[in-house]
Amino acid sequence: ENLTRHSDTQFNYNDRTGDFGTETLDLDEHLFFEHNAFLSSSLYYLLQDIEATDGSSTSQRLDGSVQYLPFLNVATDLGAYGSRVDYDTGTVEAQGGYAGVTYSHGLPKSGVLTASLDGGLSYTDSQLTSSAVPVVDEPYQAPPELGAGAGFVLNQTDVVTETIVIFDVRGGARLATAVGVDYEIEVEGNRTKIVPLATSAVIQGGDPLEVSYSYLLDPSLESRVETQSYFLSADWDWITVSLSHDLTRQDPLSGQESTLLSDQDRTTLRVDLRRDWGDWRALGNARAARYRDERLNYDEVRLNENLTWRPSYDWQLTLDASQTQSKFLDTDRINRHYDTRLGGTWHSRRGWWADGYLSWRTEQDTESETETVTEGFFRVRRNWPQLTVSCSVSVGRRDRGPVQTTYENLRLNITRTF
Repeated sequence: ENLTRHSDTQFNYNDRTGDFGTETLDLDEHLFFEHNAFLSSSLYYLLQDIEATDGSSTSQRLDGSVQYLPFLNVATDLGAYGSRVDYDTGTVEAQGGYAGVTYSHGLPKSGVLTASLDGGLSYTDSQLTSSAVPVVDEPYQAPPELGAGAGFVLNQTDVVTETIVIFDVRGGARLATAVGVDYEIEVEGNRTKIVPLATSAVIQGGDPLEVSYSYLLDPSLESRVETQSYFLSADWDWITVSLSHDLTRQDPLSGQESTLLSDQDRTTLRVDLRRDWGDWRALGNARAARYRDERLNYDEVRLNENLTWRPSYDWQLTLDASQTQSKFLDTDRINRHYDTRLGGTWHSRRGWWADGYLSWRTEQDTESETETVTEGFFRVRRNWPQLTVSCSVSVGRRDRGPVQTTYENLRLNITRTF
């Protein structure tokens, strides 16, 4: 019997001096054992040590799980974990377990029905002298196209916005950015969103970013967290319909009376469509989400459309569009996004590549000025066995209320291998 058993060990050390100097050490070990065709287990250990100018931390986590297939169409998962984080101001310990089951069954006309149920229970004990917890160099990626509200939400809630520091680490560099010049900060309820600006001279679409900040955590509290997740989908060649429901219940067990804990309830209905006609391919999906939290309640509807024409192996044209509306129930705020993009790619067997796009996107918000970004981009690249030369140019205009800004960007990349 040919069974898979392997060990994966990774070690990383980094030392950076100067402003915002940081020394980090990461060690993780993953063990996987396949006991037979239906039973497997895994063990994961993570150690991370961070020494930074604004705070230090050492975190450890041990996670073990077992996967079992009692039937060919039923998969089960059972696991437990424990973690500890030591900060300059104290410790946070957590332990818990989780279990899940997934069932699949055939439907008429080659369809597949999938249903899953997952649940977890964990206990957390925080013993800190300060409620501010530092996060150092958390990795993110800028949206592929900037402006008109495109951004990303920070992983932690209750962020102290004054502590946010962002660096662009494109190409191994470490470029400083400034709020109001390169990005904006949006806060809704207990979540924080970073919105890179289309007019930024530093942040470009798709750039890797490192974000440092502090967030608030109950300094002296024992709590219990219960999670439940339900998923149901029906899938055919041309359509998929899915419904998911996620619940989180957080209860204080001892410690301070006033806490940052909050229950969460999210329900999502999604429909995906796809169709091919010769050289044409069409994709579309519609999603309706309902999010309920003691400090953030909103309903969201999103539509996405894609049409691709590929008449030959050498080139293709793509038209993408999306429309989103979010209604925040606590403040009656309504936010809308619309965007359209027409793009194309071409390449030859002689090593030439070219791509470009025209895009238009806008954000309408009942609490801020309407922002519209119109942009054009073109890039050409030539590949040789040991040399790649790429040149791109982009022009755009950003309209926000009565303010209009135009911008241009020219980039030349030369890569030589030896």
